[in-house]
Amino acid sequence: MNSEMKMKTRFLLRMAGSLGLVLGLLWVNPRPLSANPNAPLQQLYEEGMAALDAGNFEEAMLKLGRVLEARPDHARSRAAFQRAQLQMATDPGRNYRRQVASLVMREIDVQDVTMSEFVDYIRATVAAAQEDEEEVFVPNILLQGEGVNRHRFTLRLRNIPLDEVLRMAGQMAGVDFRYDRHAIFGTAAGGDAAEPEPASAP
Repeated sequence: MNSEMKMKTRFLLRMAGSLGLVLGLLWVNPRPLSANPNAPLQQLYEEGMAALDAGNFEEAMLKLGRVLEARPDHARSRAAFQRAQLQMATDPGRNYRRQVASLVMREIDVQDVTMSEFVDYIRATVAAAQEDEEEVFVPNILLQGEGVNRHRFTLRLRNIPLDEVLRMAGQMAGVDFRYDRHAIFGTAAGGDAAEPEPASAP
């Protein structure tokens, strides 16, 4: 065996010995993620940040708040929590609007209706479309003031998200819709809001 081959053999033997030592240490002392006491908090933080990025501010505040309960000194969670609070204050109805937008109306066909009649129709249609679902979401639409029924309108649409349906109906009837955390308020465009008048139950 020449000197070059001997050197290669020694090098390979050293590498094999080092690799065996590393594998032996890993086998004797494994460190799964579940053994890390910070793993649940890290997961909560990541879920909170994902909710914040998706615009789900209430969920973000819930997750980040749980992190801060355990780790009040966690600066990144505190900053993200405050950002979610600010977004909620600036646009409190964003989450509710997203829920409403997730409802796609397969068919809208109304003729010569007032806004109150239209809201009753929407509530009944949305409830009927979810009759086989375990959890039913029917938007809480509250009309304010007599001016909301000033105009009658006709509307025919197919496969349109409900938030767009309300926007179009509002344009035709002269009604502005405002989203809050748990309701949609409709007022006559350019008019003063009176006390809420909930639409009749379906």
